[in-house]
Amino acid sequence: SGEGRFPDPSTCGVFIDCITKENGGYFVTQDNCNGFAYNATSRICSTQLCASRHERSITNEYHPFSQICESQPDRFMCANCKTLVHCVKGQAFVRQCTEDFYCTEKLGFGGAVCY
Repeated sequence: SGEGRFPDPSTCGVFIDCITKENGGYFVTQDNCNGFAYNATSRICSTQLCASRHERSITNEYHPFSQICESQPDRFMCANCKTLVHCVKGQAFVRQCTEDFYCTEKLGFGGAVCY
């Protein structure tokens, strides 16, 4: 299936980033939509909740990066070269890129990815 961001069919809201290694094979990173369903067509976390999330209350803690989600309420974006911000319904979920990975906008991932 190559490089890109793919849904995990076994778990609602979980997606997998596959990044090609220079020597062949892939770096595989699993992440999730914080209780929201992942939409594989638009490559974003949808506003649809996963069933298990209905039972738990959603905390709307304000994150400093939430302001960058105001213009793009549902999107993967870069806050800086090492910080991936994942916007769901205008709420920011932040991931730090590790080691030799940097936040990059990539078409095959539908937005930002630690690459």
